[in-house]
Amino acid sequence: MNFINIIDIYGYDVIFSGVQVPDGIDTETLINSIIDKCGTSEPLYTDMPLLEQKITVWFKKYRHSFERLYRAYMADYNAIHNYDRYEEIDNDNNRKASDLLKVSPYDTDRFINDSNTDRTENINNKHRAHIYGNIGVTTAPQMLREELNIVPALNFYNVVSDLFYDEFFIKVM
Repeated sequence: MNFINIIDIYGYDVIFSGVQVPDGIDTETLINSIIDKCGTSEPLYTDMPLLEQKITVWFKKYRHSFERLYRAYMADYNAIHNYDRYEEIDNDNNRKASDLLKVSPYDTDRFINDSNTDRTENINNKHRAHIYGNIGVTTAPQMLREELNIVPALNFYNVVSDLFYDEFFIKVM
């Protein structure tokens, strides 16, 4: 029994001609990943113009999701740190004060005003800190083991290829 597949009938350069992907995503790698996953599978739509239109619309529909997914996969982090905080505190205080100097002449027991000085104090305290590391709940080797377990699943191109397969191909059991 022979199945119809998109490679044999259409060629990938035609049905993927309207594909637009977010910045940073390599279109050629993405299309090749999809072909690797789906190239010999039977598509739901055998009419080429319809399939081409559906694929173009599908990429437009998922564009924002792909952009966010790609950014999440490309996020920079340290695999053995489970705490990362940035802190910035800016205290800007202005205070006005008066200094009144009183003196007591030698011939009286009362104080009298000698001079009065007004002044303004500007106190600015800035504090910046980047606090990071391991808070001790999980050890660094445990976090590294988790990192090594999750990395294979974090392949953007495989995730998109799986979504594409689920959307456009007949699943044969």
